[in-house]
Amino acid sequence: MSDSDLPEPEYLVIGYITEDETGYRYVPGGSVYYGSVTALRLGLKASVVTSCDENLIIPKEMSDSNIEIVHSKATTRFRNEYQNKLGYSIRKQYVGNLANEIRLEDVPLHWRTIPMVHLGPLMGEVGSDIASAFPKSVVIASIQGWTREVNLDGEVVRKYWEGNDVLTHVDIAICSKEDIHSNGDIERWASMVPLFIVTEGSQGVTVYDGGSESRIEAINVKEIDPTGAGDVFTAAYLIRFSETSDPIESAIFASIAAGMSVSASGVQAIPDKGAIESLRPNS
Repeated sequence: MSDSDLPEPEYLVIGYITEDETGYRYVPGGSVYYGSVTALRLGLKASVVTSCDENLIIPKEMSDSNIEIVHSKATTRFRNEYQNKLGYSIRKQYVGNLANEIRLEDVPLHWRTIPMVHLGPLMGEVGSDIASAFPKSVVIASIQGWTREVNLDGEVVRKYWEGNDVLTHVDIAICSKEDIHSNGDIERWASMVPLFIVTEGSQGVTVYDGGSESRIEAINVKEIDPTGAGDVFTAAYLIRFSETSDPIESAIFASIAAGMSVSASGVQAIPDKGAIESLRPNS
């Protein structure tokens, strides 16, 4: 499809699409998969910039997205292992293949004015200069990919990340509790960005808005598959915040979306706006 045939996108997500090992097969994963499907379910026109093997079959759930692919010799592969401790899913993650990085020149010029931009690196594949390339957009960064590295056993582990090369250029940043390397990380990161959010799975989220700190409880749901919940939260938060400019309302909305998404495997349970509204307090 030529550029002139593409619908005008409203939401752009940048990062790896992955093949996640589950038993004896691989299933789609990655921030661009969960993020774009969330945007589509919420009624937006979505665009994706990703890096993968050119022979990868793009999941059918993404078929209504506009996709720009950085061709690579491999598609990124992960193996996820989960343990539940005190109501919080602890993940061990192992890397197989890694695709090529995504550079600023890989982002089409005509997409640099898209209203909503979701930076979703998994292993540092999104260049930090991309963060400053969208001056007219609301930009949200899921920072996990910059806070992680691979050890000699192939396991993904946390590392120190200063953050100023990205956080000073975005409007909102999100991390999970497992992305935090040391006690000073939250205070340092939150000081660089207007809105900073820490997600803690079934324990809820904390929103840092300037000098204030607000706690949002998670919904009560039977967890089947937590993979991608952070990406769903990030996409839903960005979309709702772009509509309302309300950080707390957006966190409530995104928490419901993420909570509902874990009630089935893959993207099956990512909700539409009506389903989210039906579970809102006092709805």
